Amino acid sequence: MDTSRARLAAMRSSGPKSGSDVQRDAMSGLHSAMSRDYADLPGDIPTLMREAFTREIGEEFPDEDGDANQATAEEVTSALLALDLHHRSAITFINRVVAFLSHGPPLSMNVELAEGQELPAALHTLNQGAVWACLLGGGANPDLEDRVLEEYPEEWPDETKMHHKIRDALTPEGKCLWFLCRKFFFTLNVAEKDGECNQYYWRERFYHHRMYMGRLFMLCIDDYDTSFTRARMPRALEVCIEWSTYIARTPKGLWGWGENKHGQLGFESSYREFVDLTRLIFPACPAVAELEASLPPGRSTGW
Repeated sequence: MDTSRARLAAMRSSGPKSGSDVQRDAMSGLHSAMSRDYADLPGDIPTLMREAFTREIGEEFPDEDGDANQATAEEVTSALLALDLHHRSAITFINRVVAFLSHGPPLSMNVELAEGQELPAALHTLNQGAVWACLLGGGANPDLEDRVLEEYPEEWPDETKMHHKIRDALTPEGKCLWFLCRKFFFTLNVAEKDGECNQYYWRERFYHHRMYMGRLFMLCIDDYDTSFTRARMPRALEVCIEWSTYIARTPKGLWGWGENKHGQLGFESSYREFVDLTRLIFPACPAVAELEASLPPGRSTGW
């Protein structure tokens, strides 16, 4: 087998090659060198090289026949810049590899800035609350250990149906978003530690919310499947919970939602209705309403 492989390699090297064959061999050799010498460098350079090969050559990356010659980072960079590429995506991947080899990959945390230098305008440079809200709003699943699913009682008649709905809302794929960079995973861990969550379920109804740095996201499964949705209210300072009734204190007044069969939220509603998020007012208490209106922002309805 080794003899045949060596003879085939010799035939390939001795015969005339087309431009695409030269590109294929050059990219294969560079991939071999980077897989051996730079596989541990942050940024996953071998994968970027394979993607560039697929875009440019139009084929899946072939099995490698042997080891490439030792090459320095400068030599590899020069060889990459000498490639005659035509596909835009391939050029983008190669430019990224060159940048990683020359300057290292961009860091999402602990970035050292020179005097007068500012952080780039990027998602990972936002504060942790904003990063957490962007990812959760984009479909990220914060329940890495499936605790939400495990807490729903198994003995209830609708357990199987509700479990399917929870799985549809909190998908395994959604967990992957937290591992895109170190800042995202760090943010999730801080939110789990410093944030708060609450869960309510009764037969055919399931409610769960998470709050971190004033951003509150709700997951409410009743007669339809859904995903985490940002509560459309000002930043929550705290949430008061009484069984399945919720009242949030914000810089601009009180907001309430949940069960209201006894008028807990200050108005009448259907006995079985789970009230959507609504601004709470005090029509029956003019003095309270007047006091609330007179308070400056940030001081409204404190308790």
